[in-house]
Amino acid sequence: AQRTSTQGIYQSRWGIFARWFDSRQVDPFSASPALVADFLLSLRSERKLSISSFEGYWMALASTLKHSAGLDLGHDPVIKALIKNLQEDAARRPDVLLSWDLALVLRWLSLPPFEPLHKASDKHLTFKTVFLVALASGKRRGELHAFENCRLRRAADWSSVTLRPGLAFLSKMQLATKGPKAVLECTIPSLSA
Repeated sequence: AQRTSTQGIYQSRWGIFARWFDSRQVDPFSASPALVADFLLSLRSERKLSISSFEGYWMALASTLKHSAGLDLGHDPVIKALIKNLQEDAARRPDVLLSWDLALVLRWLSLPPFEPLHKASDKHLTFKTVFLVALASGKRRGELHAFENCRLRRAADWSSVTLRPGLAFLSKMQLATKGPKAVLECTIPSLSA
């Protein structure tokens, strides 16, 4: 007793399942839990399914196979272990990468309130400077914090600027290694150079 929309989804998912088994010359109604697990894993890797979509396929197959073949996937230890592992894996790897468009950000920084520079507030000028220095230097947050204004050097013709951290600063990498400590300076060439 399912809604028509649910029946349609289950029928579509069963069709994908049946075609996968037909391509292997196996009757889908005689599927073992191990073969169902193989199908689900291949489906997940081919279609890049989220865990909720993956579970949706599992529920559709469990419902259909229970009524048509007497196979109870809902309580099968192989399938339950597979689902549990995938859920734990999804929980361990949250999607922390944010997609953003560098061209859009740079275009935004060329507009008010960041430009023209003589009209920009100290706050907006600081935001723009920090972002551009971080982008041009490729340095970690700790290294950016360590740069000291009094240690900044520039070429006479402004063809480059060299940033230097405070003398007491040790980077994360330097703390991890033994031996002589390198000077962590960063030279940023002018765009016109």
